Amino acid sequence: WYQRRVHGEDKSDQESHKDKHMLGLVHSVLLKLKDRLVLPTDKDSGHIRRQSKLTAQQKQFGIKTLSEQLVNSLPDLITSFRSNPEQVIWLCEIIQHMDLNVYAEKGLDKQFQHILEELARLFLDYSQDDVLLAIAQTWNVLSTNDFPMKSAVEKKFISIIKELESSLHQLRREHLSQVDESEHLLTVVWQRIRALYSFNNMNPNFWETVLNSLLSSDDVHPTPPAALPYISVCAFVGLLRKVNVIIQGNSNGEEVTLREDIDLLMRRMITLLKAPSIEIKYKIKILQTVCDISFMLNPNNKAPKSIHYTLKDADLNVIVDVWESLINDGHKHFKSKKKKKKKKKKY
Repeated sequence: WYQRRVHGEDKSDQESHKDKHMLGLVHSVLLKLKDRLVLPTDKDSGHIRRQSKLTAQQKQFGIKTLSEQLVNSLPDLITSFRSNPEQVIWLCEIIQHMDLNVYAEKGLDKQFQHILEELARLFLDYSQDDVLLAIAQTWNVLSTNDFPMKSAVEKKFISIIKELESSLHQLRREHLSQVDESEHLLTVVWQRIRALYSFNNMNPNFWETVLNSLLSSDDVHPTPPAALPYISVCAFVGLLRKVNVIIQGNSNGEEVTLREDIDLLMRRMITLLKAPSIEIKYKIKILQTVCDISFMLNPNNKAPKSIHYTLKDADLNVIVDVWESLINDGHKHFKSKKKKKKKKKKY
């Protein structure tokens, strides 16, 4: 099947469907061997997750055998299925759970490098959240596992970060100059950065940019409203990592700087929530981030005393106003849908 699939033979729709089915089967078997859920558990369906009867040794043998069959074909499979989001996610999960040591044992350095090239290309081509998150998680697995080709992963990952930094710098200048398409492209770059932030510590590369980008379109250096939800997630995850460093006692006296960052971050997000030029759909994630940060840094929680944060009454009023706008917007949408149903002709 692999050889037929990767040689690009012309296929009917039926054959193409069969190829996807076979890839799904390989994906399911590998995840089962790793004791991972293949599909989300549906509690209401009565399905019970059954434990595998295979021993740990049998599972490891199965994973290695399947990995040996996949190593030569994976790069071409990624190329073949690159336009199918669901299959790209499957392939990412296959890479995450296969035995990567097989590449070194068989001397397949070029094939592994080809996989890294394809993953980088996919990450810089896609703008779909679930696909970007799957690829970002794959980079995290590859860069945190100890295996002989880890250095190649780190080198390629650094090149992706540099590409994002370069794109971000260029597109911000173009956006300020009102270049066509720059707003959409800038949003997509932040979408990719947000995916990486979910699994990696991106603070050394993007923390200052995150703080400086949380500005409304009314400010001197505007940020596209559509990008603000992604930047807000980066801000929360980045702050969470910084707080964790302090909790572990490895801050080297950075509490004062972090305190200043927290004040700046919250002040800017509250300003964004008040901005009339930003649509309510873009304010939802900002509102969630403000609530998450205020809960995390509340004096009643375990955050260090030096970075405790409490929302002021004026800030709470802003949050209530946004909630009311959100509820009213949802109510209007519901009434609009109801009217459309009534207008449908009956035959």
